[in-house]
Amino acid sequence: MKRLSELNFAKEFYALEISSTGVTTIKNKHIPLLKECSLFDGYNISYEDNRFDLAILSHVIEHVEYPRKLLYEAKRIAKYVFVEVPLEDTLRLPQNFVFDKVGHINFYSPKTIRRLIQTCNLEVIGQRQLTTNPSKDIYVFQKERKGQMHYYIKEFLLRFFPFVAIKLFTYHSSLICRDRDDKQDT
Repeated sequence: MKRLSELNFAKEFYALEISSTGVTTIKNKHIPLLKECSLFDGYNISYEDNRFDLAILSHVIEHVEYPRKLLYEAKRIAKYVFVEVPLEDTLRLPQNFVFDKVGHINFYSPKTIRRLIQTCNLEVIGQRQLTTNPSKDIYVFQKERKGQMHYYIKEFLLRFFPFVAIKLFTYHSSLICRDRDDKQDT
């Protein structure tokens, strides 16, 4: 949100967070265009219908027990909904679920996130779904030279063998959606 504010992506920003420490952390960042940061239960959003142009759910859906409920709420309060999730439903995903430190309870492939969105009466605008690799800086920060090699291998596979890449490694999927019943032009 801080970076979007620096880029003047919007005139103002509103944030929702499920933890009070998260609210405090966001407020302490002193984001210039942030108008409000509120605590919420993860599902019920107190804003009125069509309050916003865009709702951003970046790396949220994989954490919530009832993702459809949150998607319906996002669709209710905003004309457009941006969803980004890690694509963790790969060949390396264990057969049985185990809680981990990142708190993901839902695991997606490009097909399953798209279907989730569609089952919430949302349509993917332009039928576009973007699959990306996190930046090289993240890999280098985490594992230095080994991380840099990992980044280049994943980039190569994604560019030249995308179907193999998403079966082997975790990437990110991004989609911009709108209510299927809203017939306004984009």
